[in-house]
Amino acid sequence: MYINMKFSSPYQVKKLPLDQIKPPINYLYFVTTPIITHIVNLTLTHGRPPFLWKRALITPIPKVSHSTELSHFRPISVTALISRIVERIIVNKFILTFLPAKLLADQFAHRPTCSTTAALVALEHHVAQYLESASFVQCLSIDYSKAFDTISHPILFQKLLGLKFTT
Repeated sequence: MYINMKFSSPYQVKKLPLDQIKPPINYLYFVTTPIITHIVNLTLTHGRPPFLWKRALITPIPKVSHSTELSHFRPISVTALISRIVERIIVNKFILTFLPAKLLADQFAHRPTCSTTAALVALEHHVAQYLESASFVQCLSIDYSKAFDTISHPILFQKLLGLKFTT
């Protein structure tokens, strides 16, 4: 079995056997795993992620066809893959496991198979239910996604480490 590798020139295509690719990837796995584990453990112990994990490549995506103001753009942030993985592990292992399921009934972030679409479908379902017995429905929607940016991360990590949990 072979993989086609394309180079900068459209005329240069080289074929490499897969068995020549596997050993370097296996080697990288065994070399990087202890390093990444050490960095993650330091992050949890000190309550601070590495500086590069907090950096993001921000791409403005227009919301409307003729964008003339900053408010017409949606910022898309691309962060380091390892920081997103660690964030998801922290949320799933340390935060979601200690919150009552009833409290999370209408929480859609960081949950498998939950999305913006699922949130809108749930909202539409609840509004339809309330409209059966009332003539109008008032909705209050609060986005706490930016609130996490204002939290003292060392204090949060210390509180998480102080929680009594079983592994």
